Amino acid sequence: MNVFESAMKMELDGKEYYEKLMELTEDNGLKKIFEMLAEDEERHNKILSKIQDGCDIEIKSEILKKANNIFVNMLFSENNYNVDMDHIKDYKYACDLEEKSIKFYEELFNKARNEKEKEILKRLFEEEKKHKLILENVIEFIDVEWKLG
Repeated sequence: MNVFESAMKMELDGKEYYEKLMELTEDNGLKKIFEMLAEDEERHNKILSKIQDGCDIEIKSEILKKANNIFVNMLFSENNYNVDMDHIKDYKYACDLEEKSIKFYEELFNKARNEKEKEILKRLFEEEKKHKLILENVIEFIDVEWKLG
């Protein structure tokens, strides 16, 4: 298995994990966040496949903006949050997985064959950093709401 195949598998594993988190949570806002993260991981897998095939690709993502909008809606909603503190360990695990992805893409970047690959791998590295930030915000949001609740 080459590095791109390993990265593609990592992205699909991430997608499956976020889909599991979607099933675990009953909160609609968190479900949507995990759905967006799963979609991003699937998109990353496709991007890696195209890189491996030598295709040019452009990476665009608005996941931070969308996640921020969801957090704002949750914060100002009059609905009670349907969050189970038992799942926070699953969210922390997802955060750890994103950290591993960040390190993996950093290593791939250093081994890139050309500038175009470096550019794409840097963007994927940045995407994974966004995912980690979103997960850290989920954990903080749940922790604060639990303490206030």
